[in-house]
Amino acid sequence: MRSLRSIRLGAALVILAGILSACSRSDDEKHALSSDAPVLTANAVRGPLTVTVSAYGQIESQESHRIIPEIKSQAEVSFLVEEGSRVQKDEVVARLTSEELTRRLEALETQIEERKSAVESRQTELEIQIIDNTTQLKKTKLNLRKFEQELEQFLQGDRPLKRRNAEIRLKNTEGDLKRGAKRYEDLKGLLEEGFITEDEVEEARLNIEVHEINVGTAKLEQDILEKYDLPLDLAAAENSVETAETDLEKTLKLNMANKRAKDRALAVARQQLERTEREFKEANEELAGFEVRAPAEGVVSYGDPSRPWRGTDIQVGMTLRRGQVLMRIPVLKDLKAVVNVQEGSIRKVKLEDVCVVAVDALPDRTFEAHVVRVAEVPIASRWLASDVKEFSVELSLVEHDGLKPGFSCHADIITATLPDVLTVPVQAVFRDGDEYYVYAVKGSAHERRTVRLGLSSETAVVIVEGLEAGDKVYLSDPNPRGDEP
Repeated sequence: MRSLRSIRLGAALVILAGILSACSRSDDEKHALSSDAPVLTANAVRGPLTVTVSAYGQIESQESHRIIPEIKSQAEVSFLVEEGSRVQKDEVVARLTSEELTRRLEALETQIEERKSAVESRQTELEIQIIDNTTQLKKTKLNLRKFEQELEQFLQGDRPLKRRNAEIRLKNTEGDLKRGAKRYEDLKGLLEEGFITEDEVEEARLNIEVHEINVGTAKLEQDILEKYDLPLDLAAAENSVETAETDLEKTLKLNMANKRAKDRALAVARQQLERTEREFKEANEELAGFEVRAPAEGVVSYGDPSRPWRGTDIQVGMTLRRGQVLMRIPVLKDLKAVVNVQEGSIRKVKLEDVCVVAVDALPDRTFEAHVVRVAEVPIASRWLASDVKEFSVELSLVEHDGLKPGFSCHADIITATLPDVLTVPVQAVFRDGDEYYVYAVKGSAHERRTVRLGLSSETAVVIVEGLEAGDKVYLSDPNPRGDEP
């Protein structure tokens, strides 16, 4: 297909180059031509003209199962069913291998074991944290209860008891003072009567002073107890309770934070395990996809029809990239022709234009078709120079008996049918800036005539103004040296 297309397009380029050379030959080239060379002529003819655009392409299926292996990066093709083979649904048509995928599966297996160990460790740490939280909470609650009981004991027992003891001591000292004063008075009477000595009276008086000191001490102790000891003891007991309450609150928050951290660590470990297991599953599914099966019965055709030049790239040992079309299995019941039209002619092609399609494999037959789609975006031509662009045109075949997907074809797209026009060969028309002209034969000489052009086919151009039917024109410049007659 490619060699035939190349020959045809090469021939077209040679003709086109000759025409352009004739139309835009430089003065140096004109002087270089021999004045004795024969100059061909042609007549301006009136009659019908069919304007066609030639295009080359291939027969394709209206619908085709494209086989794109589901790979993440790339893989090597280790087996391919032969192109053109008829295969059944689910039949193996290709096998792929990937050292990278194999290494990734091994690494993922190792990671899964590591992730499982991490989950178990995080689970154990969480359980230990729960036990620690319970123990610490019991301890702080017990400590709080202890200080609450000590406060209650102080309020209900120690403080009343201390006050009572202080009052008793004060009353005892006051009683001792009264009794000592009475004894002193009694002793003084006995001294007057001569029953006792003065030393005994003096001793009694000294005892009174001791009792007075004891009363003062008891009162002072009572004041100190009420002003200092009891408030301080109360403050200490209340502070112990508050401290224990604070410790309990801190323990609750710390327990919660520690458990939350352990919960989060366990959740992260589980997520990592799930993600790794998911990646392992996807990698295994991808590996399973390395055995490529036919989605339907049909005939295998390599590559992507939109990039036919890549068909020869499909072979055993090639590196297949992600998203690349490995092969396709066309549906044979509906066929179409897809041809490429050069950008210089694409503006002439319209939807529903009638076409005549010739197929290389069936040289004695032609097929009628019409245009159903004209691409808006050009594709770079792989058969011509890199700066020449082509547009894909889709043709619907009226009938396609005997055709097969992949057949090379040539289409003549009829873009206009003119019933009565004046035409000359395209070689007879020359251009000077925006002006077109011909060299009309005038006796044994010639004259340059400006003409206005209409539509053109690949061989003839319509003369709207400047010539009459029967006028004879030169097919090349009759003045190769630039000399006017």
